Amino acid sequence: MSARKAINLGTKMIFSGIMIGLCAFHLASDRTQEYQKLYLCGLAANLAYLLPSPTISTDETLM
Repeated sequence: MSARKAINLGTKMIFSGIMIGLCAFHLASDRTQEYQKLYLCGLAANLAYLLPSPTISTDETLM
């Protein structure tokens, strides 16, 4: 793995980890239906961001 790909992967993981933690915390602590929808969408978007693109080859999925 090249240094650029490692930095890219690390940045994705740090950003996504913070956002997933924030959304999960607010989902557990806030009982308002409107805000739960907001944080659930944020959680789903971050998880989708981490998934590999279906158009790239298998060699590129490991970054």
